[in-house]
Parts: sequence; structure tokens; C-alpha cells
Amino acid sequence: MNQPGKIKRFVELCRDYRFDAGGFSLVEVMVTLVILAVAVVPMLRAFTPSLSNVGHQERVTVCVNQARSTLNRVLSLDYAVLKAHEGDPVDLISLFGSAAEANRESFVFNSKTMVPVVAISNAGGADQGLLEIRVTATEVTLTSLSAEI
Repeated sequence: MNQPGKIKRFVELCRDYRFDAGGFSLVEVMVTLVILAVAVVPMLRAFTPSLSNVGHQERVTVCVNQARSTLNRVLSLDYAVLKAHEGDPVDLISLFGSAAEANRESFVFNSKTMVPVVAISNAGGADQGLLEIRVTATEVTLTSLSAEI
């Protein structure tokens, strides 16, 4: 094998190579990369919490909008229907009348299917015609009242 000859030729080429006065040496480039790494890494670490916070706020916004939609849909039902389905949690299929109508309340966020939980309770005490409706979509809970007219 001719390995020692190749190595000897490579060493001679390296000795004969002259650095241009206008260029950068390898040491200067390495020092620059280290300085940039020391400066950039802390800046990237500063962005990480803000990016995770944005994801959390997006999830909260989606859940608030879905909970609001479900709450408005439940409030549009007659008081007698709400009174008949009083409980925690309420079965959405019996509340809306069919599985297809109940499935309209489910939503997908970040590849997860979520279904709001609806609870209906007596808020007026002793049958005074006032119901509290609570809708929870993951970490968001919205509450409203419905009165018998």
C-alpha cells in the first residue's frame, strides 16, 4: 500500500500552502463560531417559553370558542328540555336528540378529538325556574343561566 507516500505528499502540500493576507485563518473562523454560539444559544433559549405559551394560548382560544358555541346551542333549547336533562354531566345525545347532532359539538385540536362536557343544575333553589348551565372544554369553563319564561 502506498499510504505513507500519500501522507508525505499531503504534508508537503500543506507546508507549501501560504495564507493570503486578506483571508481568515482556521483559528479565526473557529473563534468566531464559538463567539456566535455563545451569543445565539441564550437568545434561542429565551424564545422557547414564548413559543410554548403561544401554543397554550391557541388551545385556550379554540376551547373558549367551542365552549361558547356549545353554550349558545344549549341555551337555544327550551327550558322544559333543559329541566328534563338536569345533571352533571348531561348526555349530549339525549339532550340534542340524536348522535349526529351531539357529534356536532366535538372538535379536533392538535390531532385530539375533544368533546365539551355540559352540566345543568338548579340555580334558583326549590324549583324557582332558574337553571345554571356549565360547559367545560378541557381547561375552559363557561357558565350561564336559563330562566323559565
